[in-house]
Amino acid sequence: MYSRMEKTVQSLAAKIIKVSEYDRKLVLSKKIAPAHKMLTIHNGIDQIENRVAPIKENEEHPLIMMVARFEVSKRQDLLLEALAELSDTPWRLQLIGDGSLRPSLEKIVTDKGLTDRVSFLGNQLETHLHLRKVNYLFCY
Repeated sequence: MYSRMEKTVQSLAAKIIKVSEYDRKLVLSKKIAPAHKMLTIHNGIDQIENRVAPIKENEEHPLIMMVARFEVSKRQDLLLEALAELSDTPWRLQLIGDGSLRPSLEKIVTDKGLTDRVSFLGNQLETHLHLRKVNYLFCY
């Protein structure tokens, strides 16, 4: 069913982004879309390593960033629960993305008293601009 839907709507797209070379090859093997429309951007972030400043060793608090949809399979709730256990350890978290679970994640942050440590940045087109001070990055 998904293959038929993708074949139908691919004609409306200028480019089709896949997050791995495996996915790209799969689309090509199933003849869902032509090769000239395919673009592979690993983890949805295109070649950030050349544009990101080195991590500052003397950062006051480790900065963690997660780039993902706010959906069940991404488990931001689990990350928040784990970080809440580190109450004596300084850290900050930035969540980039959006989705159906955002209200429940915001409630977890409020209920756990993490509002001064967790930022919801929403969807971002220029994700790499936020990476300049990140110590730990989760993308998936």
